Amino acid sequence: TRPMTPVQTTIARYIAQDILHLGPASSPPLDQPLLADQVLDSLGLQNLITFIEAEFSLRIGDDDLLPENFESIRTIAELVERLRC
Repeated sequence: TRPMTPVQTTIARYIAQDILHLGPASSPPLDQPLLADQVLDSLGLQNLITFIEAEFSLRIGDDDLLPENFESIRTIAELVERLRC
């Protein structure tokens, strides 16, 4: 498997430490379904969006607030990369 990108690493670290309250080495797998597995609830998702907007200096618009964009660390990182371009 390929190593995580810097964006994936940042998102994984935030989820591990601030949402799951785990150590930085204990992040969910890249493709774990965060919503379906209830890793993210509505408050956790809102906090994650706030973190992403601040950390990456971008705005997640209403058109991007779709469940498929927040399914996993991989899809969240892909959203961030799209919005950064």
